[in-house]
Amino acid sequence: MSRSATMPGAKPLRWVGSRLGRGLHFCLVVCALVLSGCGETEQPLRIGTKGFTEQIILGQIIAAVAEAENIPVVRSIPYGDTFETIEALKRGDIDIYPEYNGTGLVLLGQPPISDGDLASARVEALYAPLGLVWGRRFGFHNDYELVMRADRAAALGITKISDLPNIGGPVRFGVDKEFTTRPVDGFAPLLRRYGLDGTPALVVESTATGKAKLYEALLEREVDVVAGLSTDGHIAEFGLVALEDDLAFFPTYEPAPLVRDDARRRFPRLQPALERLAGKISTKDMGAMSAAVDLDGQDPRAVARRFLAERNLIAVEPQPLVTEELRIAADDLDAPSGHTARARAAVRKTFPGRIVRFLTLPDPLQAVLTGKARLALVGGGAFYDLAGGVFPTPRDGTEALGVVGYDMAHLIVRSGSDIRSLANVKALGIGAAGSNSERTARMVLTSLGLIDQVELIAVGGGGEAAIDVQAARLRGGELDALFLMAAKGHPKITELLAGGRLHLLPLGEWQDGNNLIRFPFLRVSRIPVGAYPGVREPVDTIGAQVVLAGPAPKGDPIGTAGPGSAAVGEILPLADKSILSLKENLATEELLDPALPSAVILRPQPKQAPAEINPSATQSLVNLIVICAMIYLAYLYFCREPIWPRRRDTTLPPTDIGGSSER
Repeated sequence: MSRSATMPGAKPLRWVGSRLGRGLHFCLVVCALVLSGCGETEQPLRIGTKGFTEQIILGQIIAAVAEAENIPVVRSIPYGDTFETIEALKRGDIDIYPEYNGTGLVLLGQPPISDGDLASARVEALYAPLGLVWGRRFGFHNDYELVMRADRAAALGITKISDLPNIGGPVRFGVDKEFTTRPVDGFAPLLRRYGLDGTPALVVESTATGKAKLYEALLEREVDVVAGLSTDGHIAEFGLVALEDDLAFFPTYEPAPLVRDDARRRFPRLQPALERLAGKISTKDMGAMSAAVDLDGQDPRAVARRFLAERNLIAVEPQPLVTEELRIAADDLDAPSGHTARARAAVRKTFPGRIVRFLTLPDPLQAVLTGKARLALVGGGAFYDLAGGVFPTPRDGTEALGVVGYDMAHLIVRSGSDIRSLANVKALGIGAAGSNSERTARMVLTSLGLIDQVELIAVGGGGEAAIDVQAARLRGGELDALFLMAAKGHPKITELLAGGRLHLLPLGEWQDGNNLIRFPFLRVSRIPVGAYPGVREPVDTIGAQVVLAGPAPKGDPIGTAGPGSAAVGEILPLADKSILSLKENLATEELLDPALPSAVILRPQPKQAPAEINPSATQSLVNLIVICAMIYLAYLYFCREPIWPRRRDTTLPPTDIGGSSER
């Protein structure tokens, strides 16, 4: 049969193949169209940001308004640093991210422009050929600022960047990694422009955690200056000062959405959504949102959505704040010191996700006892009262949980006065009523036998305003001296001593007699030369540890933190695990002063006594039986002859029949 032959009734193969080919082609075309259509509708808007808090919040704001327009969103928050993020936008790895007009100029090697409108117009023209479109600005600026401790700046007379040589040596800078790499407005160009001699003493990652480390190092005097941002919540929280950029080195930095043009075409509703954000975020708004994240530990996404809802920019109600608040009470003078920053950081690490709030009160321990605060930041003297008269009486109900720092007594008098010691003082200002300063002053005067001849004058209301009132009275002669318990180098005391009308007086008499025995938690200390303006020789004084304190267990401590173990309204102590974590996060090797009441888990644990060498008679008898049994078994195993004789074999050997066995 030939190849062209067909079976009866069958259609030609050529016709069948042609029809099958057309059908297959049709199916492929339909599938291609379906798949291409799905790609257009399902490809999401990819949002990126840099790594610091403000960028993360702005990224969440952009995502929220896009989602409100039913635009599918993928968050790459954070994506990377400035250089990584702009390259990702160019490649198409992300579609949009918030950028600053000043940074946009720097990225293309342009000179800085201080006028925001001119800077925005310039970057819009420069980026258009790249297929990148600048949206309208959000409404605030966030400029680079060099930040110092207020006391340090006041002591050295530094108000602008050009004054930094007053430090008297290489300036110790705290910066993030990105600032060290920026070629136009970064660390090295800054030094060259101002002719500064400086070194990056601390370099951290360009993240929220890195920023927290920078400000903590500044408060702990590990660096002189920090390169921060004007919306950083730490600046206002810790009373820091921003130096004037008197040579206009930094350009303006006003953020706006920077978006790929093809993404705008792909999502027509994106542009109207971004337009609603134009001019709606003020610098104050951004600072408050950054503080909520950096200082209170709130979720950036929740903070962004709450802001948009409050401004009616998205049609949802603000999400209820489900995170429990953890309140820490602090003394008037401890609140603005570096103690607060260290305590806040440790508590946030110990209780992640909790909102940490500080309350400024004259008697922080009382706030813990009444349940107004969970923890207290206090000096060692706060654990004792003088209600009994001569010796300090412990205040029940609280215990020390970890060392945060150290406070010293500052006895401040008028320069040129006849006051040479506490014995010459008749009217003594002690700050706020019920404060740590008042409590310690009463102890000191009682121990020195001066309590009946010195009038203690306190001011109601508390706060630094109370100290300002008493300082004015001291200068005017109404008071002979001020007694204040504060950290070495405290900004308020630096401010009081800066004018030269006041100076510090030593408390050398404390070492006489049995003062150290009666008040063992008040240790002999020394304020070093240069700690304050006008301090040209060491000042002997006393001091006490500053600790985090919490409620102490009542009665038997075992099980007090368990479920159902407390009556309604009872204040429960921290669990042992939390106490140990808090101590670790405080990052200090110093142990609590043994004169302070401390948590049981932090006290030296006694080693278990070794077992008794001479056991009981019953145990001795059992041991003897076991030993005898083992000896008997060993004998059975190693004995050459068995104990029982073997039976003799009576079977006779086979006998040869018929002579020899050989055949």
